[in-house]
Amino acid sequence: CNHFFDSLDVHFVVLLTDSPTTMDLRVSVHTEFEEFPAGQSCDVIVMASVDCRAFQSEARASRAPIDLCCVLDRSGSMGGENMDLLKDSVKFMIEQLKPTDRLTVVAFDNHTETVLAPTFMTAEGKKAACKAVMAVRVGGNTNLSGGLFEGLEQFRRRTEAL
Repeated sequence: CNHFFDSLDVHFVVLLTDSPTTMDLRVSVHTEFEEFPAGQSCDVIVMASVDCRAFQSEARASRAPIDLCCVLDRSGSMGGENMDLLKDSVKFMIEQLKPTDRLTVVAFDNHTETVLAPTFMTAEGKKAACKAVMAVRVGGNTNLSGGLFEGLEQFRRRTEAL
């Protein structure tokens, strides 16, 4: 059917724990399909993005530094669009990290490799992290346990890197 949907009911509940004096709330909704059968009920996958910029106290805006280890699957099944999506996701995550956060990146196929040792996410650290992630290439078979164990080992060693 090539009919536009009659309506798209979207319900949002916003709970405010603080009482901000101003709030900027933006919601964007993207559906699985652009058109739906009119007058019929159907299940649809919807991605909703909510961006809320509210007044925050300094204490709420700050958080403790984190140590994060990303374990990336670079096996043959990750070729093409899968690898592009993985890299884009990790780059987005890198952008969200603070200068006091540390990131380690491990990549695996049938071999494991630490492509980024624990690095503080300063501007220079973020550049190095993005460069390391972009250099990951699709390889051989999947050794998921090898990647997981290397990631855990890097996390265990994180205090040695200080």
